[in-house]
Amino acid sequence: MRRHLVPRLARGEFARLARWSLAGALVAGAFGIVHDQLTYSISREYFTRMKFDQFSAFRGNLPPRAFVAVIGFLATWWFGLIATWLLGRTAGPARLGERLPAAWLAIALGASAGGTIGALAAPHVFLADANWREAATALGVTRLPSFAKVAGIHLGGYTGGAVATFILLVKWKIPRNAAVSRDRNIP
Repeated sequence: MRRHLVPRLARGEFARLARWSLAGALVAGAFGIVHDQLTYSISREYFTRMKFDQFSAFRGNLPPRAFVAVIGFLATWWFGLIATWLLGRTAGPARLGERLPAAWLAIALGASAGGTIGALAAPHVFLADANWREAATALGVTRLPSFAKVAGIHLGGYTGGAVATFILLVKWKIPRNAAVSRDRNIP
């Protein structure tokens, strides 16, 4: 794991990987902006009763939708940076351009699938939990089903993105012909 976090890279490779990681942060941030605009449409209370307070240092005089965009970016850029760094270290410097854009799409699809599962499951799970309902009510939430749905979308989105990243890391780490090589060495 250390070699993925503290790399020994040839001259210029660190800068190239850093640029790709910055691009990954921007892609993830853009995903977060769109994602949060959609979820704000489902439950404004998720933002006004919780997220606006969490990110209040960045509010300024922004109107609600603009602040939601800021929140979306700030909540996701770091994921893209870390995922791209790890995937870039696994892909190797020669394959960054061909592998990373496809990986970003796979992660976005994983996040979307996870968010969809969260949207379907969370209202049933959260609303059945008296402690969750009590905590949401203490925040001043009046529309619990939509709040629960958006909470599930956000939780599921992070989970789906993390699972997709993990699958890609494992897939890229295991050489495709390792199984073939092992089979050829069997007497």
